[in-house]
Amino acid sequence: MAALAPSRTLSSTSSRRHPSTTMSCARSSRTTVPPARPRQNARDKLTRLTKMQFQELATDVYDEMSRRLASNPETPFLPVRDDFHPKRNQARQKLATLPKNRFKDLAADVFFELEVRFPELLEVSNRIEAERIVGQLKQARGENEDLRRNAERDAATIRDLMSRLQNGGAGAAGTGASPSAPLPSEQVPGISEDKLNGYRDAVDALVRASSSENRTDVLVAMKQIVFACKTITEDVEAREADARAPLSVDQREDLVACKSQLTQALTMLMGAAKAHATGTGGYNSGTDLERAAHGLTDTIYSLADLVGVTGGQQQQQQQQQQQQGQYQGEQQQQQQRVMDVDSLRSYLEQQTDSIVQAIQSLLVAMRNNAFDGQFMDTVNQINNIVQNLADACRDTFHHEPQAAGVRNQGLDVLERLLQSNDTLAEYADAIVHDPDMKPSKQKLAGASYEVAKFTKELVSVLE
Repeated sequence: MAALAPSRTLSSTSSRRHPSTTMSCARSSRTTVPPARPRQNARDKLTRLTKMQFQELATDVYDEMSRRLASNPETPFLPVRDDFHPKRNQARQKLATLPKNRFKDLAADVFFELEVRFPELLEVSNRIEAERIVGQLKQARGENEDLRRNAERDAATIRDLMSRLQNGGAGAAGTGASPSAPLPSEQVPGISEDKLNGYRDAVDALVRASSSENRTDVLVAMKQIVFACKTITEDVEAREADARAPLSVDQREDLVACKSQLTQALTMLMGAAKAHATGTGGYNSGTDLERAAHGLTDTIYSLADLVGVTGGQQQQQQQQQQQQGQYQGEQQQQQQRVMDVDSLRSYLEQQTDSIVQAIQSLLVAMRNNAFDGQFMDTVNQINNIVQNLADACRDTFHHEPQAAGVRNQGLDVLERLLQSNDTLAEYADAIVHDPDMKPSKQKLAGASYEVAKFTKELVSVLE
């Protein structure tokens, strides 16, 4: 390297090529226009370098080119390397003082000499490049094959749905509609409220699917909508055929118009779902899909207004029974949650250990910025533990005579525990939505500490 200072190998001829393209242009400069005399002298000096000297020079020029392309202001020149001779380190740093055009010439001269000395290197480079291109082509072909199979599958789903629409939805969702349960003789048939609820759930699923990364999810939701519409139209037809309360002529005309609108609205929604799933609906395909779903929903409820909704009275009776059973169950659970003071203290000690372990997992996840589903599962685990022990403490403090002496103090500590638990959940939710919120991380850690502290304090109250 010392045998050939950079300033002696350069000519004053300026080059307008970028450093990254200089080497690739060296071959044409050799075979077309001969270099100027000073430039030829510089190349002649390169030919007189030993193999070791030239390898060192080529390495240093490559390192300097990489440094310049990186454009890092903190590296104004090549750093000193302890494994290099001091003179070589000095020469490497002098490369940074060369003007851009002179460094381009040096790089081109080195590449020219490199090609002369090691022609096999370029052949290897070309073979490696060819292999890389072949590999990329194979990968692209595999990806295209996957896309083709997915497109065929989606097209089959679309054809199936369109066939069901044309056949009145027969066999939708892979099952036949179950016959409606027999109605009491005094009840006039109408659209079952359960079926309307099922339709609402299907539309909600479609709206959620419209914002999914996998566009074809809307086709799965469409199956449920087609099935829900089929079961609703079965109830409408049963109402039409009921002789106990025949529809008037005007009602029948309105019903025919509504059924026609239902077919049109369902077909329009299917078209919007197909456009969204295949990506042909443009930027606003999700909005178009929701608009079509709203149109279908309006038609469904127009039908419900015409023929009525059944199941209201029966549903109220079921709700009353459920409420009564729930009340009895709550009384039984409350009796089970009332403990003596010693049992409650042992229970709280066990729950404290579970909370501490969960909080440790939470803090580890925070340190690793792992705010994934497992992180929220841990938060929910802490929340459930706190809510369960809070119920047990309240019932025992209020209904256990032995706990009368610590009731007020215990309820006060319990209230602070629940506040800390709510704070923990609030900041955990904020971090999941914005992991870079540093104040939220600090406050979440503080809330976790408060939850553990107040849980242990409840144990101390009972001692």
